[in-house]
Amino acid sequence: MYQCCGIKTHSLATVDYMASNNCISAIAVLDLARELTRLNILDDESLLSLEKDFASDIVSHSKRGDMTTALERRIPEEVLVNLWRLAADNLAYPEVGILIGSKVNKDAKGVLANWISQCETLDDAFLVFKNNIILLNASENWTLERREEYIKLSFNFSSQYEYPIAAIERSMSALIMWASYLCGEAIMIESARFRHAAPKYKDQYRSIFGSDITFSANENSLILKASVSGRAIKSANPYLQEVVATRAKKLLVSTSAVNESLVISTRVKELLYGDIVHFNSVESVCLKMHLSRASLYRKLKVEGVTFREILETVQIEKYQQGLEQGLAVNDLCELLGFSDPSTFYKAKKRWER
Repeated sequence: MYQCCGIKTHSLATVDYMASNNCISAIAVLDLARELTRLNILDDESLLSLEKDFASDIVSHSKRGDMTTALERRIPEEVLVNLWRLAADNLAYPEVGILIGSKVNKDAKGVLANWISQCETLDDAFLVFKNNIILLNASENWTLERREEYIKLSFNFSSQYEYPIAAIERSMSALIMWASYLCGEAIMIESARFRHAAPKYKDQYRSIFGSDITFSANENSLILKASVSGRAIKSANPYLQEVVATRAKKLLVSTSAVNESLVISTRVKELLYGDIVHFNSVESVCLKMHLSRASLYRKLKVEGVTFREILETVQIEKYQQGLEQGLAVNDLCELLGFSDPSTFYKAKKRWER
């Protein structure tokens, strides 16, 4: 560790990087590195230890340099995860996720951010964001549920790594702040739910998520009025949107090819562990993984497993965890993604044989 301005700053040099093929946008790492440096949580020497290949980009960005060279570059996911873990361990700013997420850095726009900036409405922008999140980080998962008067945005990480609460706070607050920035007016949240327990700094949530906040909930979600989705984006430009979209789609192909080297069954299991309610159907998994149903079945067959077997394996593990936590039957049914209690009871009997 290093001492900087009286605050302990961390070094990443001693961190053992875990093996992973999921590569994320370098911009995400560089932006987080700059913000942690600004808060004196990390110093330049720590940033240099992230990865030698990206050292010059990281240092220049931490000094508000040009990030253009990093716009389309990719970095292993574990680098970002380790940064977040070190950030969460700092004692000076326990609310680091909120602090970073509440700040809009216009200079830290990667390919995906540039794409959504040219969309016509927030609804268009969110659909582009949700469906192409792999350009940023394939482990981030946002879902949209439309109701008559409201829309519900749910979030979770679907990863083999455990992201700290600070990363969740940052992602959820950043979505709101960027939406407000894009349309030029504050986005009001009707209610917000978080899986984690209420932190000591919970009062800082109000300025972003409003007053109706529930902690220790069964999901991370935001409820907004349906009319919000129709708000126009100030920087919308159909021509530029098409130009960026064309380039982004080419990157999607190469990014998917890199992530394809991951064992398919492992990727499916990660999605189910992250949000089994959303990913308990083949359709939702195929959409997330940019695969057709036939391709998914074929790839899983090569690995000697079926989607149903993977799903049930995860359900059994989550069922056992739920029992240990003393959850009621209705809560277990919801936790495991069953649409009705009768189906759950049939599965329960099968598992307990």
